[in-house]
Amino acid sequence: MSVSIFDSFLSLFFPNRCIACNRPLKQHEKYLCDSCLYDLPKTHFVSPTDNIIVKSFMGRVPVRFAYSFLHYTKHSAVQKILFNIKYFGAADFAVFMGEIFGQHLKNISFSDNFDYLLPVPLHPKKKKIRGYNQAEEIARGLSNILKIPVLTNAVTRTVFTQTQTHLSADERWQNVKGIFKIIRPNHLKNKHIIIIDDVLTTGATIESLSQTLLSRLKVTISILTLATAKGI
Repeated sequence: MSVSIFDSFLSLFFPNRCIACNRPLKQHEKYLCDSCLYDLPKTHFVSPTDNIIVKSFMGRVPVRFAYSFLHYTKHSAVQKILFNIKYFGAADFAVFMGEIFGQHLKNISFSDNFDYLLPVPLHPKKKKIRGYNQAEEIARGLSNILKIPVLTNAVTRTVFTQTQTHLSADERWQNVKGIFKIIRPNHLKNKHIIIIDDVLTTGATIESLSQTLLSRLKVTISILTLATAKGI
């Protein structure tokens, strides 16, 4: 029995299923079926002059470029994707989604003189509990496609914060204010940094990280997130 026939035989009884719709995956599919992959709710917030993500940071952080790949809504395929990435130990899936995101950016002629992808750091204790930093894994996927290096050792998170899910915008800001520390400033000085995170809601965490960078260094900041809350 060949490997491919054996794999097909196993899939009849132990099928890999689409993370979004739970249908069995075909042999060429990975994590998401073709239908769900095609139907992902893309934002298309890419215009540099009329960009709702950039506008959401106006008066808070000077952002050169910002883009969120997908719209996030409750009880949606994107919520299932983010939940699996964040809580089900799906680090490889996070890399996969980063690669899908990266390919999308290439298709829309994404280009600029970026130096590093900087994933929003997790507190070391939380990273140990989870086993990985989902923003870091998304950044690795992006890096595989865009060929921009990932920087993971220049900034650390010094405070173990509570979950932000049920906090108001002001409470979220208070929860993350001053929680980051630059430990290798020479890696960042005069660089164009793309901050990477999984989902953008109020932007409080990215704002806190950006302000920490800008308070000490001359840097240019751009932002990429896998998803954004619809209607931000």
